Amino acid sequence: MSGRPWVVSSPIRPDAFELEYILRLVENTGLDSLRHVSEPLVISDMPFLHDREQERAVIEHHLRVRGFESAQVNCRVEGQYELDYVHSGSPLVSILILIDGQLTHAQRCIESLLEQTTYSAYELLLLDRGNDDPSVCDWLSGIEQLGAAHIRVLRYPAAPTVQAIRNDAVSDAQGEFLLFLDSTIGIMGQYWLQQLLNQGVRQEVGCVGAKLVGGDGKVRQCGAPWQVWVELVGKAFEGMPSDSPGYMQRLQVDQNYSALSDQCLMLRRELFLTVGGFDEKLAPWADADLCLKVQQAGYLNVWTPRVQLLAGDVESPIATAEQEDRLYERWLPQLARDRAYNPNFSLAPGQAFIVEDSLKSWHPLSSHKLLPRVLAHPAEQTGNAQRIIAPFTVLRAEGLIEGLVSPELLSVVDLQRYDPDVIVLQQVASDVHLQAMRRMKAFSRAFKVFEPGEYLPITEGSLAMLHRGLSSMDRLVVSSNVMAQAFEGFCPDIRVVESRLNPIEWEGLVSERRCSDKPRVGWARWDWADVDELEMIGNVIKDLAGDVHWVVLGPCPEALRPFVQEVHNTVNIAAYPAKLASLNLDLALAPLGDTMLNRCKSHLRLLEYGVCGFPVICSDLQPYRNELSVTRVQNSYEAWVETIRAHVSDLEAAAQLGNTLRDQVRCDWMLAGQSLVTWRNIWLPN
Repeated sequence: MSGRPWVVSSPIRPDAFELEYILRLVENTGLDSLRHVSEPLVISDMPFLHDREQERAVIEHHLRVRGFESAQVNCRVEGQYELDYVHSGSPLVSILILIDGQLTHAQRCIESLLEQTTYSAYELLLLDRGNDDPSVCDWLSGIEQLGAAHIRVLRYPAAPTVQAIRNDAVSDAQGEFLLFLDSTIGIMGQYWLQQLLNQGVRQEVGCVGAKLVGGDGKVRQCGAPWQVWVELVGKAFEGMPSDSPGYMQRLQVDQNYSALSDQCLMLRRELFLTVGGFDEKLAPWADADLCLKVQQAGYLNVWTPRVQLLAGDVESPIATAEQEDRLYERWLPQLARDRAYNPNFSLAPGQAFIVEDSLKSWHPLSSHKLLPRVLAHPAEQTGNAQRIIAPFTVLRAEGLIEGLVSPELLSVVDLQRYDPDVIVLQQVASDVHLQAMRRMKAFSRAFKVFEPGEYLPITEGSLAMLHRGLSSMDRLVVSSNVMAQAFEGFCPDIRVVESRLNPIEWEGLVSERRCSDKPRVGWARWDWADVDELEMIGNVIKDLAGDVHWVVLGPCPEALRPFVQEVHNTVNIAAYPAKLASLNLDLALAPLGDTMLNRCKSHLRLLEYGVCGFPVICSDLQPYRNELSVTRVQNSYEAWVETIRAHVSDLEAAAQLGNTLRDQVRCDWMLAGQSLVTWRNIWLPN
């Protein structure tokens, strides 16, 4: 604690000790003496609230110390204290209402205001936005003809934005306070203006807002944490009954918020001018932007449910990408770390005040970061995604990184909140991905790595999209030199790291041999994209059907099914290793057609067969030309038939080849030791 020492001089109040301690801190050292601990230190049911005389006494003493000699502390609901500061004087309030059609709403707004308002020190400015509807024009002219000194009509053309008109109208306002009121608002209480001033006159307060309720008795809009305001357009509590307490009574008590709705927004005229008023360039969030500028200037923004107004439906403007970018440029740190919203809560639509997935939100040692934080975005749960998922899983299990695997891209705000050191992506499939990658480059400090797996764009459109996406990446990581050559010019930093197996999934597998009357010969793959491999050796399968027991895991063409004794359906990726081993193959085949796409593939298939102890015959193509002990053949019918016959005629020798290959894979091709460190380093910046 900083500041001068202090002593509790008042009588001991055991029922309010904690509250008194906090208020004394504020009195002696200011609000800067308090910090928010977002860690869930205690998890329990909501305590039952009581009206405690000692708590009232502590609050009253605090108010007197701060100069509010006549302040009163009232309580209509148990444990919820209402503070009436009893300010002296009656400052003039300029109420600015923009009239843009909707005559019925505007008439209700003005009539209810004039009928209900008991506070007399106000002027009413009606801002005519170029209305050409005769009924609206006649109504405004009629108001002017009344000659009421406190009601004026200010004329504007239709072209300027709402923000520009409001900014200009402030120059005509004579009040010390401004109150921006939407024309769809209906006044429901006599003391609504006094209650807004009850907060607004406080020297430390900037903006004041009210609780807005629809005709159905449900909450339309209220104050909101800045994060929830922008992500959900102020709808954190929308649809709740107006008498609902909300999360932790947040719909029932006066409180500080980051953003308030301009459907009812009060602040000092001088402060409005000082912070620059409404920003036209941030039109969809001009009210929230104004509030945050006020907060940045050192003021509090207060929302009070003691002012409850009837609100009509207001259509939210659609934000452009340019406006969103401008918002992030200005306020992204505040969006990600709002003092009014616990970072353990979700930002997803419809999830306000609901605890977020702890993998995304909980960083207990964030101030003492010991490991690089990696955010991985695999394309989908397929074999190609294992180029990201497998190393990530092992690196995290070995304590070399921390992080999160998320198939869904994070929003800009979620990304800022998560604050990764590295982002690894695998897919550029749409303009949504391009937008996300561009914003990663613009707004995230993370090192950005793109890992295409074995994907090679085959159309001009997909090629152009990938090229644009890679312009936002720092590094491209591929599985082979052929892939590196294919992507030359796409990214200035291209690294090659060959595929390896995840020991967590692939070690300890058990496979048997000679389990059938005939040698078990098989092929395994994920989906129909690879079925051409089987079709390539279709005649081999047909002609050897009487000599071997054919086994297929995955898609099998209908024309070949009569010749295949076993066809196993594709399993999910987690179950694939055990399923592959359970095939008990005496010989595994890896045919590969000579295409550019296939030349860019990795040798992962050989590793998967090999770790199961299967001897392997494969096509003699670039991906399979390495030191692994497999038998390579030319892609001809004769070569495949001859080589398969040779292997199945001497199963003992074939088994030895399988043993040798298994030992090679376990020794040199698992994600462990130095190869694991190398992979981590490939993901990290130099």
